[in-house]
Amino acid sequence: MYDIHVDMQAIQIRNYKLGDGNLLLCAPLTAKEPNGLLQEAKEIQKSKVQMAEWRIDLFDMDPSYERIVELIGQLREILQEKILLATIRTKHEGGAFEGSQEKYVQIYNWVLQTRQADLIDIEYEIGDAWRDPLIENAHAHDCKVILSFHDFVNTPTVSKMCEKLTGMMKTKGDIAKLAVMPATKKDVAALLEASAIISSDAEKPLITMSMGSMGMISRFAGGLFGSSVSFVNVCGSSAPGQLKAEEILQFLALLQKAQAADQM
Repeated sequence: MYDIHVDMQAIQIRNYKLGDGNLLLCAPLTAKEPNGLLQEAKEIQKSKVQMAEWRIDLFDMDPSYERIVELIGQLREILQEKILLATIRTKHEGGAFEGSQEKYVQIYNWVLQTRQADLIDIEYEIGDAWRDPLIENAHAHDCKVILSFHDFVNTPTVSKMCEKLTGMMKTKGDIAKLAVMPATKKDVAALLEASAIISSDAEKPLITMSMGSMGMISRFAGGLFGSSVSFVNVCGSSAPGQLKAEEILQFLALLQKAQAADQM
C-alpha cells in the first residue's frame, strides 16, 4: 500500500538495538549552560535509560566549534556506553533554533567531526538539498540519522501520517520519527494506527508519539505499535507529555511479566 514492504532491519548502536521489538528510553539534556548540562548527564548516566538527547537548540551559549567539541566530548565521557543523540530543533517544529539553514547544517557538521555522537536528528522538511549531504556526512563519520517531523498543533489523518513516514523511510536516513499533537482520543488512536501500519512493512525502525497528556498512552505503549524509542523525563522535559523514566519502566516490567505468562 505504501510501497516499503521489506523485513525491518534492526540497527545496532553501541550495546543496543533499535527496531528489534524492544522499547528504548531516551532522556533529554536541556540545560542552558555547561555546568547544568554536565550535571544532567551524570543523572542520566545513573538512570536506567539507554539514551540521552542533547538538545543543542536549548543551550543559551553560542555553539561555536570549540564549545561543541569540548561539551560533546565531556558528555561522551560521562555517558559512557549510553547512546548519545544530538538534536537541533527549529522553532518551526517546537524547538528554540531560529538560525539559518546554513547555521543548522554547520553545527551538525561540527558535531559529526567530533565522532562522539551516535545519532543526529535532522528535520525531514529541511529539504533534499540540505538534508541529503548532511545524511551522507553523518554516515561518513559513523553516525546514524533520525529523520523527524513534529506537528505541535494537529494530528494529520492516518493516511497523511503514513505518507510522511513512508517519505522518511525512502530517504537515506536510518530511522523515521513522527510526533503529533492530539485534540481528541481519536487522534491518539490514529497515531497508533499509523505506527502499526508502517512498522508492519518498514525496513527501518520508527519512533512515533502523540504528545501532551492526552497522548501519554503512546509513550507507555508505543512499542506495542512499532515505535522503537520513548522520550522520558530524568532531569527535565523537552516536550509536552513526557513521563518520568521510572513510570515507563514500571509499565514495561508489567508488560514483560504479562507476555511471559502468556508464553507459559
